[in-house]
Amino acid sequence: MKLIRLSLKVIGGLGLCSLVFFIVFVYPRPSRLPDPLLAIQGKIPVGGPPWNETIRLADLATRDALHSVRVSPKWDEGLAALGDYPYATDGSDSGRVRLQAGLGLLNRGEMEVMDALFAPTPTDLTYTVRIPAEGRLSLAMAVLPHRSRIPASARFIVRISGPSEGEGSPAAVTVMDRLITTPFRKNRISFRDMMQEYLFPDIRGKYGQWEKMELDLSRWEGRTVALTLSTRSPGDTREVSAAAWGNPVILGRTPLPSDQGPPNVIVILVDAMRPDAMGVYGSERNATPNMDRLAREGVVFLQARSASVDTRTSETSFFTGRYPNEIGVHYRNRGLDPLERRHFHSLSLPTLPDRFTQAGYLTGAFVNNLFLLEFSGAGYDLGFQEITNNNRATLDTVDLTDRTIGWLARNGRRPFFLFLNYNAPHGRYRPPVKHLFQAAGPIQVAGYDRYSWYLGSVAYVDEYVGVVRTALERLGLLDHTLIVITADHGQVFDPAHDYGVPDRDLRTFNRHGYTLYDEEIHVPLILRWPEKIAGGRRVDDPVSLVDVFPTVEELAGLSASKNLSGRSLVPLIQGRPLPPRPVYADGRYMKAVVRDGMKYITREGPASRLVRRMPEGNRLIHLREELFDLNRDPKERRNLIGLEDASSVAAAQRMRGLLRDEAAPDLTVNHLRLAAGDARHLFAGRVSVPERSGSRIRFFEALPVEPLPQFRQTDETTLEFSVDLERGRSTGFFFETQPPAAPVRLDLSMDGRPIEPGRLYGGPMGLSGLIEPGRTLPVPALAFLDSRSGIYGQPLYDPRYETGAFIWRTPYLDYVGVAGGNSGRLAGQAGLSGEVRDILFDWGYIQKDEKR
Repeated sequence: MKLIRLSLKVIGGLGLCSLVFFIVFVYPRPSRLPDPLLAIQGKIPVGGPPWNETIRLADLATRDALHSVRVSPKWDEGLAALGDYPYATDGSDSGRVRLQAGLGLLNRGEMEVMDALFAPTPTDLTYTVRIPAEGRLSLAMAVLPHRSRIPASARFIVRISGPSEGEGSPAAVTVMDRLITTPFRKNRISFRDMMQEYLFPDIRGKYGQWEKMELDLSRWEGRTVALTLSTRSPGDTREVSAAAWGNPVILGRTPLPSDQGPPNVIVILVDAMRPDAMGVYGSERNATPNMDRLAREGVVFLQARSASVDTRTSETSFFTGRYPNEIGVHYRNRGLDPLERRHFHSLSLPTLPDRFTQAGYLTGAFVNNLFLLEFSGAGYDLGFQEITNNNRATLDTVDLTDRTIGWLARNGRRPFFLFLNYNAPHGRYRPPVKHLFQAAGPIQVAGYDRYSWYLGSVAYVDEYVGVVRTALERLGLLDHTLIVITADHGQVFDPAHDYGVPDRDLRTFNRHGYTLYDEEIHVPLILRWPEKIAGGRRVDDPVSLVDVFPTVEELAGLSASKNLSGRSLVPLIQGRPLPPRPVYADGRYMKAVVRDGMKYITREGPASRLVRRMPEGNRLIHLREELFDLNRDPKERRNLIGLEDASSVAAAQRMRGLLRDEAAPDLTVNHLRLAAGDARHLFAGRVSVPERSGSRIRFFEALPVEPLPQFRQTDETTLEFSVDLERGRSTGFFFETQPPAAPVRLDLSMDGRPIEPGRLYGGPMGLSGLIEPGRTLPVPALAFLDSRSGIYGQPLYDPRYETGAFIWRTPYLDYVGVAGGNSGRLAGQAGLSGEVRDILFDWGYIQKDEKR
């Protein structure tokens, strides 16, 4: 007995010591969190005339103003020097100059990402530019580290050649000559680094950062000069260094009208924040006093919904102003196949950061978000000039706020568009104790009520939103800044929506991404700008986050972008009505539509197979359709599908029709296959869309089989091809139209004669007679060409015996599988680095053994 009691005492003592160590050293307490407002002390306050003229050299790199590019003859060696270092080129034909590149630590650390000009040593980039009034050159420099542990170095030189300033004055002047050395890159944070995070949370490990400078060009004010950016290897070494110029911009000042001009813009997005966490939306928990204050000073949209239920899809839709199905962005696999990224960029969609960059704004982002980093393999480059990504658990909220305030203090005299993405409520729920008790009582904390810990995380973010507001006020920027507060999606906490997802082996409870209930797609939306938005307005009209793009454009005085899915909400902000219209949302094999207080959800494939958790035992159910009356059933508990009453049947038919007839069509890819049969044949033809319809056609990719067809894109409406096929051979290609449902005309010939109608096969069944050669295929007939995954697939034919042309259409996502093979689609996930997989696992997006 004595031995047992001694053992219990030892175990109890060790447990008590571990608890004390955890509370004192590991769990972040409010007293240990630094005050980000200290970041602005000792800095030059914002004042004086703003820098309101900007010339981005990264943009000039694709125009005639780039006078010459002399690139290292070992350019590919420069790329190879990057090794596995994170970077992504834009795929343009501008000399492969631009790229998105980052310095720092991706996993459990901080990384600075810049829109950069890649300049492996030796490289000279020369621009012909006119220097504006009080001109300055703002830039950053870095040598992207080698795969080895050897520090990388390069000389960065800025020269200006222009008209002589007088007799004997040199025509060329070296403005800067600087040696930059970057330490080797750490792949993982060490235990020592991790303990430093908690013991000294105000000290960050610096694993290589961009060196930023501003150079005075005022002596060339008003002159047109040749500006050269050069990189050289240091000393006598001939080693190629992967040097890069980060976001070089020429700043200047021009006279302003009497008013202050267009506003600055800050979008504050709190990942996974539900509206019912906020007091302004009815919460009684007092978790969001600072955001509630901003809401009372602006306009609150009570019925805003996200376009999707995961971060990548929702935010890409938000920043492009288009629904996910229109741009081929989806939530099926965490990793992105290269085909998906290439296709997204090929659409040339202007993003909200692009629009403000073109207007002369500085665009930046402070995030804990892999999906803005294209080189992560999980996201898209959406056009921000600068991104700071911080993946430190819990303390990322402090770091992001601190960095934001320092950035505002440095750049507040320039028009700016800033995206601040907090992540604390995303699922880890590790708020400091102060915020935990602010939003929950002791019993809830002791019982680990997840919703209370979630609210504590929201309260934690809210305090630092208040810090950002205070900093804006002290810097004199608050009232001239349009502030947007929203979320990308919500989180499921209702037991009625707690399902099992068999193909992912997880539950929907305390997650997002697997349902389209309002718990996930109903989000807060608040806009504050006292100069144009009256405080205290509450709008009850259903709106979508795709509407934010055109709304911010109009408020900032930018010209309206064309072909957006969203519409400006300025009339609602001003108290004027807008015609009602449906609001749509996409999910994983799911779609939803909200109209006139009704909500309809449809599921297909694996999304329709769910496990219902019941006291008497779990059972598999097939849930393909749901219909809810949100006015009577706001919590979506009573599914009206299957009820016999006439009103429910009519409502279901009406909502199905909205998705079928009025929703934007899914992005589709057209497949054209040519089969030679038992003889050699020469195929040629033209695929086109009507010239005056505003539609366009584009070759996308050829099948990777010989012989490859010869192509010629005559203009945006016509694609011509020809191919000589040996007996028994087959080939083909993919093309797409914009919009996806554009009428298509096929003018095909075989052996120099128009192809016979019986040789042209259409649709997934390969039926003849669906398409008449030489005539425009009307929109209704296109439906017969559609192939849906799991229904028909593609037409079966044997090129040894069948002769002719086969055409059908598939959703874009199915094309990814066909073009790359199913293994190709999954390769994006499998190819994610260990760092990225660890982050996605930590966020709950993937399982450790997940292969899809």
